[in-house]
Amino acid sequence: MPPQPPIFARAPPLAARGRRADERAPRDRAVRPHPDRPLPMNDLLPHYEREIALLRRSMREFARRHPKIATRLGIADGQADDMHVERLIQSFALVGAQIGAALDDEYPEFTEALVETVCPDYLRPFPACSIAQFDAPPLFGQPAEGVTIARGTTLESRIGANRFRTAYDVTLAPVSIVDARFRPASAAPSAARMPPQSTGIVSITFDALTAQPVLAALRARGLRVHLHGDAPLVAALADTLAMRAPAAFIELDGDGRWKPLSKVPLARVGFADAHALLDPAPGAAPFRLLMEYFAFPAKFDFVDIDVARIARAAGPCRRLSLHLPVVDVAMASQHARALDTLGASNLRLFCTPIVNLFSQDAMPISLRDAEAVYPVTPQALKSNGIEVRSIDAVRIAREGEPGASLDVTPYRSLLHGRHGGRDAPVYWVAQRERFAPGSPPAALRLVDADGANARLGADQLNVELTCTNGDYPQTLPIGEPDGDLLNEKDNLPGRIALLRRPTPARRFAREHGALWRMIAAMTPHALLLQPSGLGALKALLVQHAARASSAAPQIDAIANLDHKVAVRWMAVKPMPTFVRGIEIALTLNEAAFVTSGLKTFIDVMDGFFALHAPPNGFVQLVAYSRDTGRELHRCAPRGAIAQLV
Repeated sequence: MPPQPPIFARAPPLAARGRRADERAPRDRAVRPHPDRPLPMNDLLPHYEREIALLRRSMREFARRHPKIATRLGIADGQADDMHVERLIQSFALVGAQIGAALDDEYPEFTEALVETVCPDYLRPFPACSIAQFDAPPLFGQPAEGVTIARGTTLESRIGANRFRTAYDVTLAPVSIVDARFRPASAAPSAARMPPQSTGIVSITFDALTAQPVLAALRARGLRVHLHGDAPLVAALADTLAMRAPAAFIELDGDGRWKPLSKVPLARVGFADAHALLDPAPGAAPFRLLMEYFAFPAKFDFVDIDVARIARAAGPCRRLSLHLPVVDVAMASQHARALDTLGASNLRLFCTPIVNLFSQDAMPISLRDAEAVYPVTPQALKSNGIEVRSIDAVRIAREGEPGASLDVTPYRSLLHGRHGGRDAPVYWVAQRERFAPGSPPAALRLVDADGANARLGADQLNVELTCTNGDYPQTLPIGEPDGDLLNEKDNLPGRIALLRRPTPARRFAREHGALWRMIAAMTPHALLLQPSGLGALKALLVQHAARASSAAPQIDAIANLDHKVAVRWMAVKPMPTFVRGIEIALTLNEAAFVTSGLKTFIDVMDGFFALHAPPNGFVQLVAYSRDTGRELHRCAPRGAIAQLV
């Protein structure tokens, strides 16, 4: 008998053969976030016609390659004379049409499960965010060392009891910024050796609040400054400090003598995992940067000052000025006009981003009444609009065994099989509202390894949650004389103010192939770095931005995308050597970044493109100007990180 011919038409998976949608096993129903909604036959017709056409074409090819077998089966010109064969073909086309319709419907059973496993924050509401400033002077009525408020400290609003979590460490010290200004380069002393092409100077003056030297309490901690003010000024100042300040000088007690520093003592803040607003899944940092940039870009408006470097060069003093020459900024340009408005109030000390997140236990869930789905309700708090953002932990408690509990593993995770030899492992699946796929989890379901509903011989479930206050924070008043926030647990003295109104909570796009684009981006490919991949990149960025987001001009500002192979001499273990990698060229329209920092956008894209670094290689992003073609910024090479998919 001749060999079997190849099958050109798409075959349905084995699990889908021979059963209707309403006869599927409990496994299928357990992992579906939405109930089955059969498609009308009119919607299936285009898919059916396509499948029939594919089958007819395959039959003609089969008849051409195997004419004797085709004659025996009665196949001619893509048709079968045998009524039963024809019905079999039509039935197969109908099954294929149903599968095609499910794929065109974005197949949420697969996409949501995969995205929830590797980047769950994309499917969860992004909470309200703001900037909080701590009042330091009340701490220093007498000489004191700096005091550090750790990341994750809980703050509560005075009205409505909305709870926030700090994102950065805040070091309080007896120091203040008393002056900040932008001046022409001619204001520098004649003895100071200014860099070529210097056109201006940014000067920042610090003063001590105690009898100790100005930087004594900060020598080992550093000083973090928040850039605050109108959007054009903040954008211009951020780009100036990051890209146009190649040198630095210090001046002690206003004596007029500028002393050069060996290195500019400034560093950008907000891009490391330690500065994340959310606690991302391992390896999801590139997407975390995109979510944070489009949801709350103000978190990147921070600069760290290397106090240790300055203190070594300065010695003891009560007042210190940091002078930063600025290059390539015409004094008549829009950039310089924005810098002309710089003042001490635009540089805020003791600030941190805050996010409306807090941990909360759910009401205990009784298992005595066997249910398919168990509602998840946070324990009552004196707070407005508590919403469940995520289920963090589920534990089984048994009566008569106080303190003993058994952790339940999430079904959508990479932790299957870690159950210490238990015969019947149990998992939990978060359920959402039926007609609101973007809603937070409202219930959970217990399932076995096959996804079927599980029954437990236990008394109750204890559930740990992460909650938010929804959209209530954006209604909070700001600028109260006694402060807008308080911290009773740590007994922090002084006023805690909100520098901006909290942002509204928001959700990222899921429809129109958004989740498929996320999955495609998780598996980097060189084709995505070619000019033909520019549309896919912009579509991915658009789905992270809000519908009315001010970030649309920045996305449109990406004029071209390309890459090439590069070789760099790099210091790697066990010895320096040439390393082969990828250089990505990103062409940008500078004019679109008047109200948002160009350097911030480049750094966010640099973190995103880190996924494309080859194993044992590197990736390096270089930004170019669309209008002049000159190099705007060359990022440092990045090593390979683990791919998500």
